[in-house]
Amino acid sequence: PKPQNPNLFKIAIIFTNMEYILSFVGVIVILYFIAFAYSKGFESTKKFEKNILFVLAHPDDECMFFTPTIRALKEKSNLYILVLCNGGYDGLGKERTVEMARAAREQGFRGHKVIDDEKCKDGPWIWPAEVVQKQVEDHILERRQQGVDIKTIITFDDGGVSHHPNH
Repeated sequence: PKPQNPNLFKIAIIFTNMEYILSFVGVIVILYFIAFAYSKGFESTKKFEKNILFVLAHPDDECMFFTPTIRALKEKSNLYILVLCNGGYDGLGKERTVEMARAAREQGFRGHKVIDDEKCKDGPWIWPAEVVQKQVEDHILERRQQGVDIKTIITFDDGGVSHHPNH
């Protein structure tokens, strides 16, 4: 049997498709407003200290893992970087130290330091926490003597981003 009103069937299909389209557009609009509100809230409520120290394991960690953070903060803060080893596992520690100096200048850091300590060599091992703590404390005191009061430290989380043991 033929449907009595084939146009009614077509209209029902159009309305069903419209529901999906409107639902999709609605979700996009809601996500946009959430993202907008979050980004504005982040900008206006997060107050960063004037002097920020990045504490990283190797030269190149700053560009591999922290570039968006560096770019976001360098306009409003003075950035400093402490690198806990020269990345010389492959014998290129001196070259990587020179590269780090150049990268620090290019990225807008006000100061940088690369440490080459036998207790914190680049490689597949975990560094002693007390040695790392002392290096960071000594560096902060050194900066304070230069008139730079570090109040914020940015570093890796517990997983070290890439799960490298030095991170």
